[in-house]
Parts: sequence; structure tokens; C-alpha cells
Amino acid sequence: MQCQQEYIGREIVMLYPRIGAKKNGLVMAMLKRANTLGKAGCSVTILTVEYDSDLLLIYQDLLARNLIHPRVRFVNMYAYYLGMPFTPHKQQIDPPPVTRYLAPDASGNFVFDNVKGEKRYEVTRDNGVLAYVNYLRNGQIILRAKYDGHQCLSCVQSLVDGKVLVEYYFKRDGKLKIINSYDAKKEGKVLTSCLLFTDDGFIENTFASEKDLFLYFFDKLFLRTDYFYHFIIDRAIYFGEILLSRVKKINHAYYAAIHAAHYVRADDINSRPNKNYVFYFENVKEVDAFVFLTRRQLLDAQARFVLGEKCHHIPHVADNLIREKAIERKKYKCISLGRFDPVKRLPELVKIFSYVVQAIPEAMLEIYGYGSESEKIMQAIETYGLQNSVKLCAYTEEVSAIYQSADLMLFTSSSEGWGLVIMEALANACPVIAFDINYGPADMIRDGENGFLIEDKQYRVFAEKVIAALRDRDGIQLLQDNAIRSAKEYTEFNFSQRWMTLLSQIELAKGCQLRLF
Repeated sequence: MQCQQEYIGREIVMLYPRIGAKKNGLVMAMLKRANTLGKAGCSVTILTVEYDSDLLLIYQDLLARNLIHPRVRFVNMYAYYLGMPFTPHKQQIDPPPVTRYLAPDASGNFVFDNVKGEKRYEVTRDNGVLAYVNYLRNGQIILRAKYDGHQCLSCVQSLVDGKVLVEYYFKRDGKLKIINSYDAKKEGKVLTSCLLFTDDGFIENTFASEKDLFLYFFDKLFLRTDYFYHFIIDRAIYFGEILLSRVKKINHAYYAAIHAAHYVRADDINSRPNKNYVFYFENVKEVDAFVFLTRRQLLDAQARFVLGEKCHHIPHVADNLIREKAIERKKYKCISLGRFDPVKRLPELVKIFSYVVQAIPEAMLEIYGYGSESEKIMQAIETYGLQNSVKLCAYTEEVSAIYQSADLMLFTSSSEGWGLVIMEALANACPVIAFDINYGPADMIRDGENGFLIEDKQYRVFAEKVIAALRDRDGIQLLQDNAIRSAKEYTEFNFSQRWMTLLSQIELAKGCQLRLF
């Protein structure tokens, strides 16, 4: 299809529902992509949808830790409508008011009792800024008022029997902007209606779902006809259907970013498709490009779903290569980083390490992360009597020092799209021992050079390789030297060039001409 005009600009838009304080590998990969392309001079927007009163603080933290380039624009749907600025508060913030009814609790928060016996419970953030206030009657929360990072009221929730029924969203000037109503009979928060108001207090529009509100917002945000927009969808199950099922504008292109295996059973590549990607594969014509992290997965998916020439291979970027001398490593220390999720097989890792400790009693394993499997991991530690050898550590994003302090990283996932932590480990001169699963480990680990690949589910063999590597002190030093060298293949320059080439290919295929000033 030939474009009817030239374009004066290009905008790369990355879509994700919400960026929280804790970030999984997918979010970190998106941030690295945005950061790298922003540094390369691209105009980049990260677009999120869900409301979060901590959004300002999260954004400031991303900037402070260089996880997002100042050139990258950060847009959230609710922040857009509520006029929440992503700028620091420049004035001194007063503490919550003290009254004669004040009763501080053990956590340093505040309980206020009034003469009628009703209560309000104020909770502050770590920086002293008011986070929310619960209003209680007869021991039940009836209202919850949420405040943004500027200590301005942004949302009031009305609750019955602990369930949110209505949410009122306010602009910083106190004007009501959005009312969301929820089904009282259904589990969870099931939206029944959404009202959007003008600044004059009139109803601007009504919506049956938050996704309908998003489409309305989406069309307002990307109005320009003299720009070409590249939309990279990082959360398929949320954005895929609502965007790909509508008529696509001539200056829009959609990219399906595949972050995980495209099938559900780790041991069967022909098992039913991953539900996150079903809509992609059923609507191939609507997708401009499928972006895979490994060539092996590209070929598997291309053969199964007849994706043709729309498939492209762009691995993640290693943006944290060691530039200074590494900190001192602790002998026999191993680490694992990632979500505490069944696919990571962390209880099995504890079992593997029990064999290691039998051979090397001084060996230590630190497991960093968060998630639903923490209790099972603790149970495994107790079962194998490893309380003094295996430590479960809190989630952290300051990972470089962790990698640099260890002899080895151990990776036991049953299925991946890439395995970002493997790349991070190699970039910090930390060799990796991993099961040879689909997809990712074999693309980064050169067996015997910067780590080792083990046949899947061979737990004893895995343990024996860990033992041998830890005992061979000269060999492990060589592995560490090779690790940092191998990570240099995934430089920011190579990554940005791959993406820039793909963007240009899509524009050319659409017959578009860009005149970038």
C-alpha cells in the first residue's frame, strides 16, 4: 500500500499495562529497549494503562537509576486524564496533621478517632508523603482515598464488605474526571461502566470497559498524520486483540514482541499455542512484524504458523557490561535471579544444590526474586537441611554487584523466550550453568567456554558440573574472562542498528518516505 504523503517524524511506542515497583524480566527488557533506542536518538514513548498512585515515584526512580533515558517519554492513561505531572515536588511537604485523637501504630502510621467512634487510618510512603487514608466504620473500610506523589488526592474508592464498587478519579484541581463502577456479584474488579467527564463537569463519553477507554485515549494521543507510528506490543494478551481487531491507520505499524515460548508444554513444541500469542497467530495479516529473541524459535514458529517474511530476529541488549574492575568474588558462591514461578523450577534447584553441598560443604547459594513459589522454595530448603547453605533473598534491581560477587549463576528454567538474566550474568563476567531448553540458553552459552549446557531434567549431571566448575579454580577464572567477551556481541550499537533496520524495512514495505529533520 502506497502512502499518500511524506512523514516528518517517526515515533516508537512501547505498550505495557503497568510498570510497578517490582519489575519482571519482560518489563526490564522493554526498559532496556526504550533506553537504548532513546540513547540512539530515536523518539520513544512508553505507554501504560493502569492507575497507580505511585507512578510519579516509580518514574523518578527509573530516571535516577538510569533505567530510562530522559529522551524517552513516559505516558500513562490515568495520569494523562488526571493531569498528574512527572516532575518532582519542589515544596516542603507537610506531615499528616496531628490532632488530639492521634494514635500512632507500631509501623509509624496514624490512626485518628473522632467522637462518633469512626476512624481513619493514614499511611505514608517511605519519604513521608501521604499514600492513602482508610475510612472505617464498625471495623470495616468504607472509603479509601489515594494520594499521588505530590500529595494530591487522585482516587477515592467506595467499598462494601471489603469489595471496591466505585472509584472516583480527580484532577489535581479537585475536579472529578472519571467514575469507574464495578460488578458487586462477580469476583475481582469487573468493570460495568466508565464515565469520563469534561473539565466543566459534563459527561464527555461513556465506556463499557477500561479497554474501550484506552482506545478512546489511544486515538486522541496519536492524532498526527505527518508522523509514522511504530507500536511494539510487549503484553499481547492485553493489547493484541483490542488493537489488531480494528482498522489500522495508514501511518501505524504493529510489532508482536515474542518474549516466551509460543506453546504451553515445555517438552512439546507442537502443543497448543501460548494463550498470550493466539490472537497474533490467528491474525497474521494484521501484524507488520513478529520479533523473536532467538533464531531457533523464529524458525519453529515460522514453520508452524506460516508467518512468511514477517519474522525477525533481534536478541536483547547487554547494556551493563563491566567497565571497571569487578568486586571481589566469594569462593564457591552461586546465585539465581528471577521470579519465584513454577517455570523457574527453583525447588529443583535447591535439590541440585543439596548434591553440591555434599561435595563442597562451603558452597553457598543465594536465590533472589519474588513470587508465588517462595513458600515451596523454603520448604525445599528445610527438606534438604540447607538452612545454612541456601539463602532466599529479597527482590532487587541492583543486580550487577550480585553477579560480580559469585562464581556461577545457576539457571533451571523449563521454558523461556530468552533468559535475560543469563545475558546480565555474562555481561558481569559471571559464567552460567543452565539446562538446554527452548529458548535462549544455547544462544548465549557456549558449552565449556562461558558456561555449561546440561540436558534438561538431568539434575545429578547438573550438580556434578557445578561441583567440577567450583573445584577447578583456574578453569572458573577462564570461564569468567570468556563470559564478558561473549556478552560484547549484544552491544547497544548492534541492538539499535537491528531495530532501526527493521523500522526502515517496514516503512519501505508500506511505501512511506520519512524526512527526518
